[in-house]
Amino acid sequence: MRNAIILVIALGILIIASIWQIRYIEESSIYAVSDTQYIVNLINNDDFDGSKKHLTELKETWKDMCKIWNIFIIHDEIDEIEEIMVNFDMYTKLENKEEALVYAERLKRSFEHIALKQKVRIENVF
Repeated sequence: MRNAIILVIALGILIIASIWQIRYIEESSIYAVSDTQYIVNLINNDDFDGSKKHLTELKETWKDMCKIWNIFIIHDEIDEIEEIMVNFDMYTKLENKEEALVYAERLKRSFEHIALKQKVRIENVF
């Protein structure tokens, strides 16, 4: 009986932690995507000073997110986001509008892809 109680408690903790992890990744990716879209709007309006400032803020947010994401996400995907972020930053600083927009779109897609992959769906279970 005691083992069954311990098993139920452990299972409950596992389920609660899984739900928290999925929600955290989904909410933080939504935040990162909206931040990236805001930067895209600034670039489209040729406001490179504002886009550089907000990109710096996005990079700081990513550093905080990355600490927790590293626990749950495959490191190759984290590395890909960091590489995209470096290129996005570089092209924004160079004020190369077309390349910056390409990397912004790649960054948004990467965040959305990871959030989608973490959701509990039939495709992800099997």
